[in-house]
Amino acid sequence: MIGMDLRVVMEDGTEHTVPVTYRVAVDWEDANPSLSPGKFLADLRFKPLANLAWHALRRAQVTVKPFNGFLDDVAEVSFVPKGQSAEPNTPPT
Repeated sequence: MIGMDLRVVMEDGTEHTVPVTYRVAVDWEDANPSLSPGKFLADLRFKPLANLAWHALRRAQVTVKPFNGFLDDVAEVSFVPKGQSAEPNTPPT
């Protein structure tokens, strides 16, 4: 999880690629105390994934609504391994 980026697409088409840093992971763990990163990655669920994206965007200083409002605006969240572009059909760097 740490060392990867998240590609976040909003309903209005805006796209953001933001890193999952230690700070983001700690914020996410604080919000999801009963869910370990291993369990999260083995059984991805929408709310914890959206929560990770929300924390990553906030730490990257992207303005987002409070979490429940953010859920209305987010369209897609996906992991992007470091060194790979979030853009489709773009070779890894």
